[in-house]
Amino acid sequence: MNGFAKYWFAAIVLLVVVFTSCSKKQDLALIAVIKGNPVYIDELELLGRLATPKAGLDFDSEAGQRHYRQIAPNLYNTLIDIYVMKYAAEDEGFQSSPDEVETEFQTLKDALTQQGQYEKFTKSLGLTEKRFRETIGDQLAMEAFQLQKMNEAKYEPSEKEIEEYYYQNHAQFRYPRRIRVSHIFVLANPDAGDDAMAKAKQKTEQLRKMIGNEPSKTFSGLARQYSEEQGTASRGGDLGFIDRDHPHLFDFFRQAAFSLKEGEISDAIAAPNGYHIIWCTDHEESLEEAREEIKKMLINQAMNTHFNEWLEQAREKYNIERLFDPVKFEVLETRAEES
Repeated sequence: MNGFAKYWFAAIVLLVVVFTSCSKKQDLALIAVIKGNPVYIDELELLGRLATPKAGLDFDSEAGQRHYRQIAPNLYNTLIDIYVMKYAAEDEGFQSSPDEVETEFQTLKDALTQQGQYEKFTKSLGLTEKRFRETIGDQLAMEAFQLQKMNEAKYEPSEKEIEEYYYQNHAQFRYPRRIRVSHIFVLANPDAGDDAMAKAKQKTEQLRKMIGNEPSKTFSGLARQYSEEQGTASRGGDLGFIDRDHPHLFDFFRQAAFSLKEGEISDAIAAPNGYHIIWCTDHEESLEEAREEIKKMLINQAMNTHFNEWLEQAREKYNIERLFDPVKFEVLETRAEES
């Protein structure tokens, strides 16, 4: 079930029994038949009436009707999927306990009563308290059924999958990714005229060769001896931990530093007034803080994928006849409900 369908799950399931128990509707357009049972246009309209206020619109206004027709394809698919869920839960014997139903009923009744809406809500839908409890029972059974189907995924993300997700999407997490870097800065001597930058680059490249492939043995000493950034030279070039949003970090430095893997050294990086060599000495990964969040997200993705695959198969099982084109908003066939 997609996100849109899941959003409407509670609202429409609460009303399914009302629809299916109402008197015959031969005067209404038939828009689908699911498991031999009819679905009528007024059910789609009710979903529209529930949806349009969320967009800040009155359903009966011209703008509300336009919005209703725009979202009709989603609403139509939602309505069908909910019926599929209802019948599947019934077929597999899912039932809610009386205690669960009573607890949920009292919670909803109290909430509606506090808002002064309980009498209006039940009367507008023709709901007796008995019928209200029955619809809640259906809702709880369907939710339990959906949860069981999702849990059948039995998926546990690997460390590699968690790391890959983090690095591909780390901008979405509130935890800043930090790295620790050291650098050597070679200043372009202003007295060297037009060749200043070229000479600085040449010196930087020579230092890079001297560092070699074992910076842990060479970098700090060379930084103390040759770096012309006085604030860090005495510390072996160590800048400490920095994050991407550091206010005093130049863009060219940020881009170069955060492109390095842990232990990696850059080549000569041009600055406005010289050249840098950057060594990434450590990654303080926000991954550690985001790990559980990512794990839950990946598990939820797997569960939703598994459920959607099941739902696709269930749609085939229940022989859905689609008698409505929601894009054109046209009924394709009209039938009288059999007596």
